[in-house]
Amino acid sequence: MPNEERGQNFVPDEQKIERILGGDSALLNDYAEELGKIWAKLSTSKIRSILNYVQRIKPEEDLESGKLDLLRYKLAYLVGKEKTAPELFPLRQVLDAAIKRVGNKGKDAQQRFINFRNFVEAIVAYHRFHKKDK
Repeated sequence: MPNEERGQNFVPDEQKIERILGGDSALLNDYAEELGKIWAKLSTSKIRSILNYVQRIKPEEDLESGKLDLLRYKLAYLVGKEKTAPELFPLRQVLDAAIKRVGNKGKDAQQRFINFRNFVEAIVAYHRFHKKDK
């Protein structure tokens, strides 16, 4: 499948991601809605499975063990097996960029993870809002 069809020409906005992880809640809402619109064609179950994994992570216990980093390969697997959902590739790019920036030690990493989790929750909420077949 050509790169354009897989969404590989999509580039996540790293500056926005950094500001969101730093606690910019207005930007979190705006960027999550923008992404939710883009990914409105994705099935709810695919995007919810990512959220479910993120929600099970306890920042005070699981960050140092690398549990969030494990989501990176899970996303790669999800994208690799879903040849009919090219929108998953840019979703992986955004979440992968955010995961790399969260960190895994200290209070700052815990707060950044909470902001990451809020971002994922917002993407899922806006995805549902913009989904055509409600």
